[in-house]
Amino acid sequence: MAAEHAPIIIGLLQVHLAEGERSVPGSLFIERIERELEELRAQGLGLPQSAQAYVAEWLRNGFLERRFPAGAAEEEYELSAAAANAIRYMSALLEPRATATESRLAVVIDRLVRLAEATDVNPQSRVAKLMIERDRLDAQIAAAREGRLNPLTDSQALERARDIIQLADELAGDFRRVRERFEDLNRDLRERLVDEEGGNRGEVLHALFEGVDVIGDSDAGRTFTAFWRLLTDPEQSATLEESLEQVLARAFASQLETRERRFLRLLVRMLLDQGGSVHDVLQHFARSLKHFVQSREYLEQRRLNQVLKDAQRAALEIKDHVPAVAPIDYTLQLTSSRVRSIAQMKWPCGCSIRPSRRRISAT
Repeated sequence: MAAEHAPIIIGLLQVHLAEGERSVPGSLFIERIERELEELRAQGLGLPQSAQAYVAEWLRNGFLERRFPAGAAEEEYELSAAAANAIRYMSALLEPRATATESRLAVVIDRLVRLAEATDVNPQSRVAKLMIERDRLDAQIAAAREGRLNPLTDSQALERARDIIQLADELAGDFRRVRERFEDLNRDLRERLVDEEGGNRGEVLHALFEGVDVIGDSDAGRTFTAFWRLLTDPEQSATLEESLEQVLARAFASQLETRERRFLRLLVRMLLDQGGSVHDVLQHFARSLKHFVQSREYLEQRRLNQVLKDAQRAALEIKDHVPAVAPIDYTLQLTSSRVRSIAQMKWPCGCSIRPSRRRISAT
């Protein structure tokens, strides 16, 4: 938010990566940004760099993340978790809303009540609370049979629907943070395997040779696995989709903005897509880490790491005796290659090779 042209950057990233597709191929993303820049320049804004230069700058600053999914033809760009939080924060400033709402208070009360019930180990009090809950449900059933219903007003329903949309949108940001957590965990485990001075190197090796999924059994892995199991449960998914269809069919839903209705309509697919992406990353890291150990690649990495440390140690020992600018009477030959067009090649007779215009038929 403190960057130069911050409003333009936030607007472009919001339109093309936050509200639209979550992940876009590199060439398509740069083409879209270039088209937007041309329109902005036509309005008199000074944006001297090319789209490719701006995208590279956003990547260096941590606004974007670049990935190369398996089977993809080119790299893809998506928002970083920090950039998604910044866009969400700015959107909240542009669309202020009351913070102390009835629905949020109801959520707090309901969660506190459920927490108190779930942690109660006294059988008598649990039974008493269940009896009270049964009486309340019996009263509601009797009232419904008599036609005495007390539905929410349109304003209350809109308030709760928008709270749900905000919570679900924040959940999409959680997926990015979870994936970054897996990437950090994978990198940390590999460093501990390569570094001979790592304290827990033996434990990690032993667990991997025993077939333990170290990443999946981590705190982040177990938490996400439980979430993924709940999301992909057929009964839970069917209940969620049915509830969304019923909500969108209510009269108050027509008062939601178009983007809000679209968000609710695509909520299940978005959760499955984002969750599936994180699940694939989790499985990929687990398999690649196990292969890294079982194929003995970590031994070669450890040897190379030790050679580099020895070279650094030797350099530190002679730094006070050999100045950095002193000649060492040694020439390091670097490998190189010249890239030339095939049209520059010549036959032994001296004539150039020219492309043939004759059609070559396949036999």
